[in-house]
Amino acid sequence: MKPKKFSMSLIACCTAMLFITGTISAQNTEKAFKMQKQCILNCHSNPEMTEIIKTIEYYVEGGRKGDSKITKKAFTNNATMSWSESGQIRTVPIKVLYDIVDKSGASTASYKLLDCNIEQNIAIVKIQSQFGPQEYIDMFTLIKDIDNWKIVSKIYRVKI
Repeated sequence: MKPKKFSMSLIACCTAMLFITGTISAQNTEKAFKMQKQCILNCHSNPEMTEIIKTIEYYVEGGRKGDSKITKKAFTNNATMSWSESGQIRTVPIKVLYDIVDKSGASTASYKLLDCNIEQNIAIVKIQSQFGPQEYIDMFTLIKDIDNWKIVSKIYRVKI
């Protein structure tokens, strides 16, 4: 009986997560079903998903409130942020993001989880985020220390 209850709680957890992140909608039920199935499989073999989402939430919530102290909870001290600009790869310390968050101030912010791959204490997460009117595709590399998942690198592109 216990394994069945555990599986049902995972289904409920993943379904709730997909609703919260906006992945499930009446307009895209087939894609949502596939993502839910993938999420359930991932949650089943990787119970770390809740903590990874918590880390991503720090990133988004910091942007929502315009407060880099919240954003900073998601990243390691030596994290980097990278993107391509006019065909050139740019990589900067994560402090640059903190400065942008503080300078921009509070704004609307949301995200959708697009993909997550977890292998023991490492993970790669892909989200579609929106801060104010601008949309992005963000990819994060995370590592788990003793207690928490932390982002060690963020790469992104502006969604057109």
